[in-house]
Amino acid sequence: MRINHLLLENYRNYSNLKLDLHPAGAIIFGKNGSGKTNLLEAIAYSAFGRSFQTIHDDDLIHFQRDFFRINSEFYLNDKNLNIDSAYSRNNKKIKINQHQIKRLSELFKYIKVVYFSPQDIDFSAGSPGFRRYFFDLAISQFSYQYMEILKQYSRVLKQRNALLKHNFSREEKLTWDESYIKLGTQIIKKRKEYLQKFDPKLTEYHNFISNNNEVLTSEYLISFPMEKGKNIESCFEECLRKNEKKEIENQRSMYGPHLDDYYFRLNGRSFRKFGSQGQKRSLVISARLVQANLIFESAGDYPILMFDDILADLDTGRTSRILQLLKTDHQIFIATPNLNHYEIAGFPKIDLEQL
Repeated sequence: MRINHLLLENYRNYSNLKLDLHPAGAIIFGKNGSGKTNLLEAIAYSAFGRSFQTIHDDDLIHFQRDFFRINSEFYLNDKNLNIDSAYSRNNKKIKINQHQIKRLSELFKYIKVVYFSPQDIDFSAGSPGFRRYFFDLAISQFSYQYMEILKQYSRVLKQRNALLKHNFSREEKLTWDESYIKLGTQIIKKRKEYLQKFDPKLTEYHNFISNNNEVLTSEYLISFPMEKGKNIESCFEECLRKNEKKEIENQRSMYGPHLDDYYFRLNGRSFRKFGSQGQKRSLVISARLVQANLIFESAGDYPILMFDDILADLDTGRTSRILQLLKTDHQIFIATPNLNHYEIAGFPKIDLEQL
């Protein structure tokens, strides 16, 4: 998979921009504020139908304009695929080969992009919600079915929380609990299955980046007690039964995959407590590369990789080994103000000051 052409109209700091992109990708460089991250964001928008920098599409419109448009031409499965995204004050339209889609999730069937952003540094030390989001997005790219299960669970969770805030009949609650347990169990199983594939690859990549000086492992933490010999569904059901009064008092669902977490260890110790900034960045880079690898195994095509100045806070040894890992068949885009960090990689260059 690759992106061949990108057109931006009134997007961020670009009033009108047309780019023909190299199959290998590019190093995008320029001064701070020149729009490096905005280019990566625009490509990601074509893949996900939204920005990773803001939840408000209005923020993406160029100053004193009333709309923006992103037109991207991708090449996958020996065919060209055109994604046209347009937004004008609360009116968003996204078309795939001129056919308007009804749900943003339809994009996940086609475009595979793995995007490393500066915010990813919170992957190990940030909130559990950040890690859940990271993995939920990764699993959705690996398995489109997972995204549909997440949506169903979110709807049931909302209804169940509303129920707990009011008087309810026993029959009504049992009905919602049944759906809640069923969908929640499916999510937990999918996450654990993904982690079984993810963990050994994460260890392999991180070992290489650290020159075999660090052992990294991961674990999935379920929000309710698991008893030996019992399956997830029965333990989930028993937990809800025992804690029904507690949930009613707190008026919310207090157990389930929306509260689960992922735990990382570095040489057997808590990564969150003992990982340095360089080690945290190495972890995220390793995780993103594993994500890309699993997408390839599932889809049979190389996802586009995008990195926003990935080498900051890294020593020369880690930098050299990461650049070795990037010598792949992926199309890779790297945004940076420091071109000299990446000269050895040999990627084509886009100088924003010359556009």
